[in-house]
Amino acid sequence: MALIRRVNRGPAAAPERTTVREIESWLLTEALGEEDLLELFESLAWRLVAIGGWRPLRTGIALHEGDVFFGNVGAPERLDFTVIGREVNAASRVEALSKSLGRPILITAPVAERLACPLEPPGTHRLKGLANAVTLFAPRQEPSS
Repeated sequence: MALIRRVNRGPAAAPERTTVREIESWLLTEALGEEDLLELFESLAWRLVAIGGWRPLRTGIALHEGDVFFGNVGAPERLDFTVIGREVNAASRVEALSKSLGRPILITAPVAERLACPLEPPGTHRLKGLANAVTLFAPRQEPSS
C-alpha cells in the first residue's frame, strides 16, 4: 500500500498518512466539491454507456504472495523491467482461472490468511507447471436479486 506525506493547503490539509487513492479522492473533492464530483462521475458514466458498442472492461486479478526475482533484463539499448519466478507463474495461472470460475478476484491461501474480510473458497485447483494444488478464495458474492 503506497503512503504519501502531508499535503499542505491551508486549514483543509490532507491527513498525515493516507493511501494514494484517498488523497486523489480528497483532492478531487476539495477542487470540485462533493456534489459537483458526484455529478461529474454520473455524467461520465452516462456518456460511456451512450457510446455504441461500449461495454465495461472485465479483468481478472490474482492476489498471491511469495519470493520473486525482479530487475532490468535485456541489452542496454532495450531494457525491460520484469518479475520472474515460481510465484509469478502461480499468480499468472490463478489470474487465468478467474474467467472460468466467474470470479474477478482470486486470492491464494497465503494472502487470504492475512485478510480480515469475508471470503469464500471456490475450491482447490491444480495449476499447470506447479506440483501442488492451490486452494483459492474470493470475496464473498452478494446473492443476485
